[in-house]
Amino acid sequence: LDSKREETMEAERAKEREFELVIWGATGFTGKLVSEYLAKEYSGGDLRWAIAGRDEAKLKKIVDELLLKYPTRLKNVPVILADSGNPQSLVAMTGRTSVVISTVGPFAKYGTELVRACLKTKTHYADITGEATWVKSIINEFHETAEKEGVYIINCCGMDCIPSDLNALLLTNRAKENYGKECSQVRGYHCFKGPAGPSGGTIASIVNAFDEAAAGKSATRGVRKPFFLNSGESQNRRATPFEQDQFLPYYDPQVNRWCKLSLFAMCDNRIVRRSHQLLKGTKNDYGEQFVYNETEYAGSFIGAVIWTVCIAFFFFLMSVTFTRKLVHKHLLPAPGQGPKEEDRAKVQYQYKGIAKLANPSGTDPKTITVVMKCGDVGYTETAKMLTESGISLLRDRDQFTFKGGVLTPASCMGNHLVKRLAAKGFVFAFPEK
Repeated sequence: LDSKREETMEAERAKEREFELVIWGATGFTGKLVSEYLAKEYSGGDLRWAIAGRDEAKLKKIVDELLLKYPTRLKNVPVILADSGNPQSLVAMTGRTSVVISTVGPFAKYGTELVRACLKTKTHYADITGEATWVKSIINEFHETAEKEGVYIINCCGMDCIPSDLNALLLTNRAKENYGKECSQVRGYHCFKGPAGPSGGTIASIVNAFDEAAAGKSATRGVRKPFFLNSGESQNRRATPFEQDQFLPYYDPQVNRWCKLSLFAMCDNRIVRRSHQLLKGTKNDYGEQFVYNETEYAGSFIGAVIWTVCIAFFFFLMSVTFTRKLVHKHLLPAPGQGPKEEDRAKVQYQYKGIAKLANPSGTDPKTITVVMKCGDVGYTETAKMLTESGISLLRDRDQFTFKGGVLTPASCMGNHLVKRLAAKGFVFAFPEK
C-alpha cells in the first residue's frame, strides 16, 4: 500500500510540473529534428513540452521556424534557458518538467551535470549517446541513487542502441513464446542504403573520446572488454569466440554476405549484454545460453577491405593529437551541421537479427529472424526514437519492470517502446523461412 501511495503521489507531483517533456539541446542538429518531430506529431494534443538550451536567440529562431512550418498546429513553443556549465540552471530546468530528453554531446563533457540535476529533482531522463565509457561512469556514479529515488536514467535511445537492444529482446521473447526455448547465439546485421554522413555533434563525440583516451582518463579503461557495461563480477567474464569484437572482414554463410566492422558494435554489443544481465529473473529473462554480437553488411569483399583500411587510417589520425585537431578543424563537419534533408530522405535502413534456438526439437526451426526497417536511422529516425522513449517514460512507466535506475532501452521501456515505434512507421517483422 505504501509503495502504491508513493507512486500516486509522484504522479500527482508530475501533473503539477509546468511541462511534461523538455528537449535539452534543441538548437543542435539532432535537437532541431526532435523539435520538429514533436511539433508535427504531438502539437495540438495534451502534451506540455518545451525546448531548452543556452542560446536564447537560437532557441527563438527554432520557435519561429516551427511556427512558420506548423501554423495551424502550434500556437507557441516555450523556451527554457540553461547552461551545462551552470549546475543550478540545470536544476531549475529539470525541476519544471517530468522528463528531459537530451541531444547534447559529447555527453562525457556536457551530460553528467544534467543527469545529476535530474536526480536532484526526480526527473526522468533519456539521451542518444553512443559513448560507452560515459555510460559506464553514469552507471557507476548514479545507478544506486536512481534506483533508490525511483528515477529512470536511460542512455542510448537512438541509433545507438535501440535497433540492436529492442530486437534482441524481441527475438528472445519470440523464442520463448512460440517454441518454449531460449536463444543461444544471436547476431545482428546492420544494412544502410543511400547517402549518409555524420553530423558535427557525432564527430565531436568521437574526437572527445580520443581526447579522453589520450589523457588517460579512468573512464576509458577497459572499454574493450566485451562486458564493460555489466555490473559486478560479470563485467570481467571471458568472452566466447562468438562474442569477440569483429574488426576484420569475413564471409557470413548465415546471410551469404560479406560483412565488415560495424562502428556501432562497440556500444551496441555492450548495451545488449547489460540488458541481458538486468533482465535476469524477470519475465523477459534472455536465458543463460544467450550470447550476442553484431556486424554490418558489405557490398563485396573488396568493399569490406577498403572500409576496414579507411577506418584503420581514420583511427590512426584520431590517435595522434596534432592530426586529430587538424582533421577535426578542416575536414569534418562542425557542431550543428549534418546531412541535408534531401539526402536523409533517400536513406533506408534495415536491422536483421538471427537467433539460433537452444536445443531445438525435431519440429522447431534451427533459427528465427527479426527484421526492423526504417528511414534515416542516424538522424531523422533517431529523433523519433528519442522522442518516443521520452513519451514512454512519461506514459508507460507504471507498467515497467523496474522502478528506477540507470537502465537500457530494452530493460526499461522494452515492448512498450516497440509498440510506440511501430505506430510511428517503424517495421518489425518475423519473416518465415
